[in-house]
Amino acid sequence: MDTLPVIETDRLVLTPATQGDIDAFWHLWTLPNVRRHLFEDAIMERSTAAAWITTTETYNHRGLGAWAIRESADGPLIGHIALVPALDLAAFNPEFDGEIEFGISLHPHHWSKGYALEALQPILDHGLEAAGLARILGVADVPNLASRKLQERAGFRLIREMVWSGYPVVVNVYEKT
Repeated sequence: MDTLPVIETDRLVLTPATQGDIDAFWHLWTLPNVRRHLFEDAIMERSTAAAWITTTETYNHRGLGAWAIRESADGPLIGHIALVPALDLAAFNPEFDGEIEFGISLHPHHWSKGYALEALQPILDHGLEAAGLARILGVADVPNLASRKLQERAGFRLIREMVWSGYPVVVNVYEKT
């Protein structure tokens, strides 16, 4: 698999992230309400967003990577969702070496519409089926109740609470049933 599939839900179109999405991703990730639970609340440089997309593209052959979330195929980006190696988590805690985690962000104008769960479920299915994963991790800052509730609604279960880079986090797992 050299490229990720386009995934359509009832209200969303998830398209593989490309270099053409850099500015939209960068804008999303620099919004204060979005970045506070991503990238350790650091103000991201555009070059960092570009490097992140470039890196995620290297995982596409494994069925992993990032998708842009849109309301229509030609609509503006409203969020991102990704399945990527949990490298930062594993560097901090080697027990997670080799694990895959999901990440998601939505523009605040699109919060509380059920879009996060609608995007997450087919990505989890893709990870377990097409990418052949046995399990997928979800990490959330303890104060990020929306992310924690999303993971709970999607069927994740808690496996670890810890402090990571100064932030209390929960590590949840989604497994084949």
